[in-house]
Amino acid sequence: MRAAWADSLIGRASVSLGVDAYAARLADAGLRLLGSARDGGGNDHHEATRVA
Repeated sequence: MRAAWADSLIGRASVSLGVDAYAARLADAGLRLLGSARDGGGNDHHEATRVA
């Protein structure tokens, strides 16, 4: 899901492209998305590997 918010730590706008956009950009770089997880603070983390 694409989202935007005011980041309270840096005082600037932050944008998330969403998992589909990240997967596409990873693929463009020769990487494949292995999975995603959300931590207790609501932060999304994505794991990728290089495509052989």
